[in-house]
Amino acid sequence: MDYFELNTSLGTMAFRGNRDGIQSIQFLEEPSTTSEIIPDSLCEAVSQMKAFLAGSIKDFTFVMQPEGTDFQKKYGLSFLKFPTAQRFLISKSLKFTAIQKRYEL
Repeated sequence: MDYFELNTSLGTMAFRGNRDGIQSIQFLEEPSTTSEIIPDSLCEAVSQMKAFLAGSIKDFTFVMQPEGTDFQKKYGLSFLKFPTAQRFLISKSLKFTAIQKRYEL
């Protein structure tokens, strides 16, 4: 499993995944590592996240392989195959984090 931390204006985001896709993107309370080298398997996701945060893109096209039970993967998370659903979940998460930071929730 590859790992990379990206520092953003909203906080540090941790990317986890492999050649099959991104398993998770999470905000960290405290950064644990600093690396300038982005693993090949995470390059596209990190690049698209930077562009999204800069306002350059609205859709994500990187492959997601979210964690979950077999049932969740088959039924509950199947909507993540659609870019609109990916964008909705990620943008809502980013907006919620921004609100938390603004009001220190």
